[in-house]
Amino acid sequence: MAIFVVGSGPAGVSAAYSLLRTGLPVTMLDVGFRLESQRQQIVDRLAAGMPESWDDQSLDDLRGPTKASARGLPQKLVYGSDFPYRVPAELIQINQHKTDLVISHALGGLSTAWGANVLPFLAQDITNWPIGLAELAPYYRAVFSFVDLAAREDRLAQLFPFHAERHQPLQLSRQAEALLTDLERHRETLTHHGFEYGQSRLAVRAYPKSGDAGCVYCGLCLYGCPYKLIYCSAQTLPELQQFPNFKYVPGYYVERLAESPAGITIHARRVADGQTQQFSAERVFLGCGTISTTKIVLESLGALNQEVLVRDSQYFLTPLLRFHPVPDVTTERLYTLSQICLLLRDPALSPRSVHMLVYTYNDLYRRALERLLPFRSVRNSLLARLMIVQGYLHSEDSATLTMRVERAAGADLARVILEGRPNPRTRAMIRQVLRCLRAVAPGLRSAIVPFMTHVVAPGKSYHVGASLPMRERPGDFECDRLGRPAGFTRVHLVDASCFSSVPATNVTLTVMANAYRIADQALQS
Repeated sequence: MAIFVVGSGPAGVSAAYSLLRTGLPVTMLDVGFRLESQRQQIVDRLAAGMPESWDDQSLDDLRGPTKASARGLPQKLVYGSDFPYRVPAELIQINQHKTDLVISHALGGLSTAWGANVLPFLAQDITNWPIGLAELAPYYRAVFSFVDLAAREDRLAQLFPFHAERHQPLQLSRQAEALLTDLERHRETLTHHGFEYGQSRLAVRAYPKSGDAGCVYCGLCLYGCPYKLIYCSAQTLPELQQFPNFKYVPGYYVERLAESPAGITIHARRVADGQTQQFSAERVFLGCGTISTTKIVLESLGALNQEVLVRDSQYFLTPLLRFHPVPDVTTERLYTLSQICLLLRDPALSPRSVHMLVYTYNDLYRRALERLLPFRSVRNSLLARLMIVQGYLHSEDSATLTMRVERAAGADLARVILEGRPNPRTRAMIRQVLRCLRAVAPGLRSAIVPFMTHVVAPGKSYHVGASLPMRERPGDFECDRLGRPAGFTRVHLVDASCFSSVPATNVTLTVMANAYRIADQALQS
């Protein structure tokens, strides 16, 4: 049986793992852009030593030109490189209007650059899905059989099961510990206002393994971990290659599929020279990311110029200033991914949850303030108090994107058109979320900085999906509970494109669990 998985991101890797564990043969097609060899040498050199031995030039090279401002990161580079976001320009063109979305053709997809948050979804946020948490639960556990989890036994466990046999927490920064202490002291007030809280759950290996020390709190998380302790699906590829019936084929860009009673023909192009090539398959699992997967389906159906909606989890960020400073934050050994998770559930606000992540000090704050504040003492005083809250809304409360694929007569190059479509509820809801934060802020010894909240363009959260949503009875441009789009019987969508909606909770863990589920159940149907 010829089974193909398209894409090496979290969805593709999880689907392939599921199929391989049942003994089935799998070929993975991928564009597979990688980090430049010169930069990889810098990473390898840093990974061979401990932070005390690192030289300033290598650190500057790894950080690269990454810059931050009050509006956040324009683009998060990885080891100083933009390789996760490169597009094979000779094969596809993407035009955006009032959106800020990136897609990835890298080995590992956007997991090369993600924030590593891995909470499962809440039942209240997937009420329109044809599957529920009970069906997803065993697949959350399956994902954590090959993904590490850094987590603490805390109040979040009442809402979000761990689904992992092993989990070890990371050591919080001193700023985060102080905030968590205040959260505990004002637990009743927070509960009254609909808040729950706990340490962020991250796909990070905190513990030693195979002779290494685990996380050493070098503070480089946002630039790329030299030790590769932050999970990336590219790290699972060597595990997949241990299966004798697995084949990884990089350098191919899949354009469309043609299904017939005899099987499926995959129409692809070699990235190196644009030459066409066809592959024959009996079953195909598309895990290329929402935009790329949707493009393939639309082209396969001949639905050029057909507009579909892409759902987004609206992203916003706001600064938080603590009343009491934590000294010497610039020299503390710490990790710089999100430290604290805040969950807001207020039926008067929305029947769906709001997800917030608190980031304490990282040197991007310092680098941004150096351009704004010339006096070091003032900068250090501000950095000792500053935290950033990143918030996310459910897709039902967020703006959407429209997407269509165009191809001029006789032209080889397809063009994807993305346009933002505002939701009148979104900004009003964010204002209400900020009011809720202000209501509890004094008890947390903190203040929301006025007039500094930034609401980003649709797509900037990178949490997009539900373009071809799962339905119990799918219609045109929808799919069934096994991710099969209307018009196909042996093609399965396994990334967020098949989500029925996009909850506020970070999506990658559920993308992987759902991909594992679809691959596990698909050949039983």
